[in-house]
Amino acid sequence: RVLRVTGLQGIGKWLEQSRVSSVAKISFFVAATVFSVYHSRATGLSAQSLATAKAASDVCTAMVYVFAGFPAAMSLLLDVVAMRIDTHVLMNLAVIGTLVAGLPLEGALLLVLFQTSHAVEHMLTDKAQGSLKTLFDSIPDHADIIELKEDGSPDMSTMRHAECTDVHVGDVVLVKP
Repeated sequence: RVLRVTGLQGIGKWLEQSRVSSVAKISFFVAATVFSVYHSRATGLSAQSLATAKAASDVCTAMVYVFAGFPAAMSLLLDVVAMRIDTHVLMNLAVIGTLVAGLPLEGALLLVLFQTSHAVEHMLTDKAQGSLKTLFDSIPDHADIIELKEDGSPDMSTMRHAECTDVHVGDVVLVKP
């Protein structure tokens, strides 16, 4: 409730599900990785250049934690309070483990992968729900019920218009193109 009243829940939801946020998380992670590789593999560079690369990697990694870690921390808090242990909790514990082990970039990778897959899941779910709504909107309210002749052909003289709720198993329904 506190998260909803303060607006933090809305911010967390946007950070977790928005495309802009997903692009930012991925971009910061890629930049952090590039700077980290540059810092660890560069030879013959000045101490200042190496320190700048390390600082840039740390800042980009911190930004991943801002964009992906905040909603993950909110999710962890809500799940723990509700006593729900699921993949979100386990992923968050894995991220905490990487931080304790001194591997923040690996934790950032976990956050980016999990948050991005979560955003894609929400996008696909929303699209599927829209398709289902369209399908349900196309369901007719009425049906034309007919009887069959002895030879199995439709007897059009017996056609009656009925509510769909009055159609029963075994009724023969005339389907029009």
